[in-house]
Amino acid sequence: MLNRCVRADAGEFMKRFLFAVFFLAFMAGCADTATVARVDGQERELSAQRAADQKLALRVDELSREMVDLKERLSLAEKEVSAMRAPQKPQIQSAEPPPPAKIQASTVESKPVEVDIPPPAPAKAPAAGGQQQAEAKPQTPVPQDEASASYATAFAAFRNGKYAKAILDFEDFLIKYSDHDYADDAQYWIGESYFSQGEYEQAIAEFSRLMDRFSLRARSADACLMIGESYDKLGQGEKARAFFSRVVKDYPNSEAARRAGYRLAPR
Repeated sequence: MLNRCVRADAGEFMKRFLFAVFFLAFMAGCADTATVARVDGQERELSAQRAADQKLALRVDELSREMVDLKERLSLAEKEVSAMRAPQKPQIQSAEPPPPAKIQASTVESKPVEVDIPPPAPAKAPAAGGQQQAEAKPQTPVPQDEASASYATAFAAFRNGKYAKAILDFEDFLIKYSDHDYADDAQYWIGESYFSQGEYEQAIAEFSRLMDRFSLRARSADACLMIGESYDKLGQGEKARAFFSRVVKDYPNSEAARRAGYRLAPR
């Protein structure tokens, strides 16, 4: 009787044990399924986030290019306005030849007759060997389209993010065409190239060079603003605000002044 009871208790215990094992296995399987589902959901979220980040990066790059183009068009427009407002130099009229001299000649009837005598032709200096020397031709200036093409090549390099090449091309432009209307623009984009590469101290040096050399040109306002932006990137807020204030004071009617005013506004 005792053995029968023991066997019954052992069988009941075994049933409970097996039930507990199966229950734990079932719960573990459910947990694994939930974990897999959670991980899969996280991976989908990460994938969607990466796609969104990539799309945002492309949009930022597109806006950056549009901003570069806008700056360039604005600078060229300001140059055209400045040229229109500049006083026109009076044109020097070429001196007209003196009227032909008139003398009186006697005729058979002794009546005065006016005879036109053309002015003497300019004498040509004889060359060695009895031949006349050919007239010297003026030196042909550098074609304007050649300088513009050089500038366009450098600007295209900057716009495509090839900043090192853009710096070299713009520096070459300044060497060849130091007095060109685009000289201040070339110097400005050199500073922007260094700024885009995170070389803020060198950018400050290049923008300062523009302000020293082209202080009366349109790009001076943009250069002053970018010096402030460079100091801000370097964590020197007081110097940055000083240059922002200088833009507003010295170039009040420029687009750079509007942007500087925004940077000075409390947030």
